[in-house]
Amino acid sequence: MYGEHVGATPSAPGHGLSCRPARNTCGPRPIACHNSRRRGALAASPALYAALAFLAFLQLTALVLTLLPIPGLDGWGIVEPCLPRAWREFGTRVGGIAPALLFLSFLLVPAMNQMFWRLVYNLCKMIGLGADFAIKGLLLFQFWR
Repeated sequence: MYGEHVGATPSAPGHGLSCRPARNTCGPRPIACHNSRRRGALAASPALYAALAFLAFLQLTALVLTLLPIPGLDGWGIVEPCLPRAWREFGTRVGGIAPALLFLSFLLVPAMNQMFWRLVYNLCKMIGLGADFAIKGLLLFQFWR
């Protein structure tokens, strides 16, 4: 379905795929390709496209949140082996409450909140996910409004 939008072109035999981009303007991200070339269910239903964009936005937000190097989150587990012993022991002590303190800081410290969401939106731009479609998807999920 996305063959003409994405992917690499074959290179010399035995060398797999080259890194040359596809021939059209959509680039390597089919979800971000929202021009007249869309086909299938996404082209037929803008509501479906917006809903999927919102779900992708939620996934990206969860990814950023879990990869923060805060005790109790997955990001801490990634960096913990590289930290000094005293820091690891501190992380073990505060690991139960640190995520709650993080969420509290998102509520009470506007700079923390802005920094987190700026990171999420910048990552959305990097992967070609339009925030406008994600917001439309959010409105679709709020069916009670």
